[in-house]
Amino acid sequence: MNTENYPRSIVAAVQAAPSYFDVNECISRLRHYTTRAKESGASLVVFSESFIPGFPSWVHMLAPLD
Repeated sequence: MNTENYPRSIVAAVQAAPSYFDVNECISRLRHYTTRAKESGASLVVFSESFIPGFPSWVHMLAPLD
């Protein structure tokens, strides 16, 4: 397979913990990692699906407090 005709892309996969219960801090961290990836040449940056809003997945399994 000749790959010379395909465009090249650099993709950054960010594996970082969110700041739980702090959406603004999550966005700040997202901007930080996105900027670092762009400076390293990435044209696409991906994060985990639960990075924002910063609530841990287990929080929905807790019993209500009422």
